[in-house]
Amino acid sequence: MIESLRAKLFSVYAGVFGRVPFRDRYGLRYYLWTDTRLVGSVLQGVRTDDSGVIFHVFKILEALAARRGTIICFDVGAYIGVISLAMASRLRASDVVHAFEPSFVNYGRLLNNIRLNRTDKIIPNRLAVSDASTSVILKTPRNLSESFVGNQGAAINEHGKETTKEETVQTERIDSFAARNRIAHIDLLKIDAEYHDDKVLSGCGNLLNPESISYLIYEFQEGEACAERCWRILESSGYAQFFIVRNGEFLVRRLSDYPRERFKPVLNALAISPVAPYFAGGLGLDVR
Repeated sequence: MIESLRAKLFSVYAGVFGRVPFRDRYGLRYYLWTDTRLVGSVLQGVRTDDSGVIFHVFKILEALAARRGTIICFDVGAYIGVISLAMASRLRASDVVHAFEPSFVNYGRLLNNIRLNRTDKIIPNRLAVSDASTSVILKTPRNLSESFVGNQGAAINEHGKETTKEETVQTERIDSFAARNRIAHIDLLKIDAEYHDDKVLSGCGNLLNPESISYLIYEFQEGEACAERCWRILESSGYAQFFIVRNGEFLVRRLSDYPRERFKPVLNALAISPVAPYFAGGLGLDVR
């Protein structure tokens, strides 16, 4: 009852002022807007569909903090910056997050949340990450969290969602971006590219190998062709893979072991290099 009242008050505030500052249950601070699932975020205490991602980001980065050398994270599909902020909260002074968000509106909100936290650990990039470096049409449905790349024409995506806006954005491959910025190793790569995660992986080129990328978190929705392609790409590259139990704090190795009776359907997977500094083969993580 109290949380419902709080959510209503947040909605009223955001309706009047355009946005509302929010501190989630992990201590992360960011603005919420009325079209960013504000009520649900307040009720569950965090703005994400899968808090298990934040939990495992914390576990990985807290372990890496004991290691020498700069930690480099990539957040592809940063949206308003919640995962970027989660990454930054566990980084040391010399470490960095490269956050990628192509949507004009969402990129502006990402900048707002970076400024709110006065952090210099997040480097924002208004780019769509893909398998080619070019310019494309970005189509944005009414739910601004689901921008996707498409061709010119009717603004309807493959799931039948009507869009309200089209904008031209630049795309870049990860290997090209890394070479341009003299990045030889990525410690943690998170991908949420709205059914284009496989193209992001393809754009890693020779960088996609256990020596160069230690940990990857990507979107995995059962039955989606994109998710299956991502799994095959990473499996053939030698990564151990696990399903993140949605909004949970543990992993499972097989979909047949997924606790469907207690948790929402799987939404993300974690891939770990066999030569990762920590948790290789899932060792040290709660894998059931």
